[in-house]
Amino acid sequence: MDFIKRHKYEVIVFSVFIIIMILAFFGIKELIYPNSNKDLYGNRLDHIEDVVIKTDTISSIKDAMTETKKINSVNYNLQGRIMKFIIDVKKDTSLVDAESLSDLIIEKLTTEQQNYYEIQIYLVCNESEENDVYPVIGSRHKNGLTFVWTK
Repeated sequence: MDFIKRHKYEVIVFSVFIIIMILAFFGIKELIYPNSNKDLYGNRLDHIEDVVIKTDTISSIKDAMTETKKINSVNYNLQGRIMKFIIDVKKDTSLVDAESLSDLIIEKLTTEQQNYYEIQIYLVCNESEENDVYPVIGSRHKNGLTFVWTK
């Protein structure tokens, strides 16, 4: 007790410093580590249950693409509101024919699904290492009418 009386100001400054450091630690922890109890997408996926993409729809898209005999494989991934198709085209497929595969996707989706989901298409050719045409990426915004293609 005698020590606290002699060093009263130092003890007060040290106590305030410790309290500030504890509060700063929790503040920085909140910034660095996200709250896992909150939804990752917030409210952006509200009403997604009204426009669910069924596996039958994806199967029919894959079957329609396979019937064209222009592709080797199709991989599909859904992340939130983004539909991603990775299409491995054959090496003799022209870019115009490959880009026309996007029409098959649009035909199989309902209008509500087209207006809710964004669609990304990755055209790759794994058959040849030296290819000047591929890879090409096409994307369609949920409110867009057509795909925008970039190399």
